[in-house]
Amino acid sequence: LIATKIREFGDELTGKDHEIFHERMIAEDPMTLRELGERYEISRERVRQLEDRIRKRLRLFLVEAIPDIADVEVRQSITESS
Repeated sequence: LIATKIREFGDELTGKDHEIFHERMIAEDPMTLRELGERYEISRERVRQLEDRIRKRLRLFLVEAIPDIADVEVRQSITESS
């Protein structure tokens, strides 16, 4: 159920957020901050900030999509996957 919701969340993203989510956060062989920064001509720090923002949005999405899930569990599953 969680994996399905994570895919749904990823499908709703666009632009840099979509790329960062798919190419860094859920990829089997994730791109580095540097690689993504070079692709978009932004700093590694900016990529990291975007990644953090996406992670927070994902947490909120999952809590809303799966009301029974404990916030602690969501936080753990997201931080463990990154």
